[in-house]
Amino acid sequence: MINLNDTNFYYNDLTMKILNQVQTNLILGNKKFEKYTHWDYPIAILNNWQTFKYEYDIIRESKDKWYDFDIVGSSGPDESHEPSIQLSFLVKKGM
Repeated sequence: MINLNDTNFYYNDLTMKILNQVQTNLILGNKKFEKYTHWDYPIAILNNWQTFKYEYDIIRESKDKWYDFDIVGSSGPDESHEPSIQLSFLVKKGM
């Protein structure tokens, strides 16, 4: 398992930047958030893009098959074929 708080984790600075932005926007009550950031690493990403998008949304579900919340995430080309990280926070309706 990757320890995102490990200072030796290669993408630690970028991970913390994204985590702080998502956390801040969740605290502010933003149900959706999208931002682009620069890719500062020597490893090329999709077609040598220099930026990528990260975003989240909150989805309220009434399903009874799970408890209180879940997180679904993916990374790779989005619908516009841009490099992206996408997160969905599934929250039970009424919470």
